[in-house]
Amino acid sequence: MGFHVRYIDTVIESNEPVLINRGRHGAVLVSLDEYNALARTASVPREANQIKDLLKDVLAHPETGKGTPQALTGALAGLWSREYGFCCQIVYQILAD
Repeated sequence: MGFHVRYIDTVIESNEPVLINRGRHGAVLVSLDEYNALARTASVPREANQIKDLLKDVLAHPETGKGTPQALTGALAGLWSREYGFCCQIVYQILAD
């Protein structure tokens, strides 16, 4: 088994990153699970902005607008649902002024 394969196996089994130094430069080897967790964390600010945009739009246009506003039925009658992007879904009620 090659030297690099042992590093890869260690990272996968332990889920701990390995720092690889090459002179003044380096790299970090991480498991796919760790990479995916980091990628999700990096997308949080973008998703937060999408949520703010959705809430602003719901307040301005509760029955129309961004996403797909939909009046709910059955036990949820009187409530609305709206999805926006891949991250956000909101259920809300429209109250009379």
